[in-house]
Amino acid sequence: MSKNSTFIKLAAFGLLALGTTSCSESTNATTTSSDEMVKCYGIAKKGKNACADALGRHGCAGQATKDYDPCEWNVVKKSKCDAKKGNTKPVNCRK
Repeated sequence: MSKNSTFIKLAAFGLLALGTTSCSESTNATTTSSDEMVKCYGIAKKGKNACADALGRHGCAGQATKDYDPCEWNVVKKSKCDAKKGNTKPVNCRK
């Protein structure tokens, strides 16, 4: 096999892989369903948060100090976040 044919095959494979990645990313980017999982701020109960809060007051799950703190979050379906009046970004989050 010559160097030119090897180069052409590798280039074609690279373009094919790039095209496949672009298609899947664009499909995911345009998909906005109510079943999409999101970080939902303001719905976590005391001691039931998913991870670090938005202000960096702590870095672990289960350390929320009060119910419905706007800086604390859990990962839930978007429809559940909306139903619980949560936010996908921290709002009114203060120390």
